[in-house]
Amino acid sequence: VIGYNYSQGDNAQGMILPDALINCIYKSFDDPSGFSKYPPLSASRIFPPDSALANAASRMGFVNVNIDEDRKIRWQPLIVGYRGEFFPSLQVAAAANYLDIGPEQLGIKVGSAVTFGSRHVPTDPQGQMAINYYGSEKTFDYYSASDIIEKKVAMHELSGKLVLVGFGASGST
Repeated sequence: VIGYNYSQGDNAQGMILPDALINCIYKSFDDPSGFSKYPPLSASRIFPPDSALANAASRMGFVNVNIDEDRKIRWQPLIVGYRGEFFPSLQVAAAANYLDIGPEQLGIKVGSAVTFGSRHVPTDPQGQMAINYYGSEKTFDYYSASDIIEKKVAMHELSGKLVLVGFGASGST
């Protein structure tokens, strides 16, 4: 699963998205007309990964977050609209991949939830999930990518788990 960014402020007319990204869109909606009453966040431009990376990924999702006025992150958008299609966040793409739920089983209950097969994740009317932080910092195990590559981390530590790889250094955003 690989992430990408979107922008809400600029426009790129004629940009062609990789097929791999188009294959990740939400395909099921309980009431598409409800988007006029409950529109999700909207992207004006998507910055997809390199085509080779995109085509090698099992899924893709956007990595953008919304920061509140007090600089806290309390909500995670699970849906972004772009050119009449609706794309999932990296969290949705990763969870669906981990649960072996195909893109055709991802759905939107407009204004109230995102669905993964029979599972429902409640959202606000814009398709954002309230973040329920689980414990304090470092509640989950952290491993250095170099330690994994150098086999300093036993494989049983990672087996059967959803592993996120990203930057952890201060100022790396």
